Amino acid sequence: MTMENPSVSIVTVTYNAESFIDRYAESVFALLQKHQNFSLVVVDNASSDRTLEKLQAHVGKVDVESRVELIASQTNLGFGKACNLGAEKSGQWTPMLYWFLNPDTVIDNSAAEELIRCFNEKPEADFVGSALKNEFGEKRSAAFRFPKIPTVFSRQCPCGLIG
Repeated sequence: MTMENPSVSIVTVTYNAESFIDRYAESVFALLQKHQNFSLVVVDNASSDRTLEKLQAHVGKVDVESRVELIASQTNLGFGKACNLGAEKSGQWTPMLYWFLNPDTVIDNSAAEELIRCFNEKPEADFVGSALKNEFGEKRSAAFRFPKIPTVFSRQCPCGLIG
């Protein structure tokens, strides 16, 4: 497989995402139907709602079962460990690229093509990030400074001078 048409595995971790999982599923499964080289692994971190049932219903509506794996963890593995498990399970499709998406994501129709185009234009790149937009289509920032311990402490334990 060439980079013009690489195998891409989408990995998503869910936890009690029932209220917004339908929009995610509709956009991801539309992408899977359009691009045969994409696969999907969802690791559910022991949700207590119907997240997995809703996802399974979406899988049944489209002909992509052979490229989808839904994993129901009996315990909450945490985000990082669940991402690693999803990437490991993606190995059955031998992906060249991994696309980690949150379950509140709605994929823009051209996002997949742009992801691949970016890697084709910059083969030295190790990773790329998707642009984020709000529900009005406006770009939004996903960057933040990682807080340092003194900052967290001072915000959580405000101390004032007693006079």
